[in-house]
Amino acid sequence: MSGEVEQYIKYGVSAAKWSVLFPGLGQLRNRHYRKAMLVIGIASFLIGFQLMLLAQPQQQNRLAWSAVLFGGLFAIWELSIFDAYYSAVANRRADTSRQDVQILTTVYGVDVSNSSFQEIAVTKNVSKMGACLIMSAEVGPETPLILEFEGKPRNKARVVWAKETGNCNERLVGVELKKPLRDV
Repeated sequence: MSGEVEQYIKYGVSAAKWSVLFPGLGQLRNRHYRKAMLVIGIASFLIGFQLMLLAQPQQQNRLAWSAVLFGGLFAIWELSIFDAYYSAVANRRADTSRQDVQILTTVYGVDVSNSSFQEIAVTKNVSKMGACLIMSAEVGPETPLILEFEGKPRNKARVVWAKETGNCNERLVGVELKKPLRDV
């Protein structure tokens, strides 16, 4: 599996787990409200109809109807899990599409030598959920940072990766934001 796909899998698995609990919950997690209500409604109808059928004494063809209703519920449940997984992955990909834009950013954090720093950095590109910064401070993966983009409120972030650019005291640092960046 490619590295690009692997970074989105955890979001798909999380939404799919919700759909395993009950059909439509994964769609709610993905904020696809109409789809969720449709799936929850169909699944609830099938469960309710199945319970009504089981409560009726000695009805002909009860076994056949039960099999059809159970098969329909199973199909809805499986489709709900599949849709929740792939919709979550697609949503995350859309959130991480990058735009090349240079924004002055004040970065607050602790470098690899445990010294606090405040630095004015420039973004190389940004997305709704992350940014690539050009900065001089040496930071390692998982380092928490506070970013203040030009004209935006402060946002917590964590370093995902960092590498040297080859220029003196210049590093590229990939960060993931804790809250989405609006109006990129």
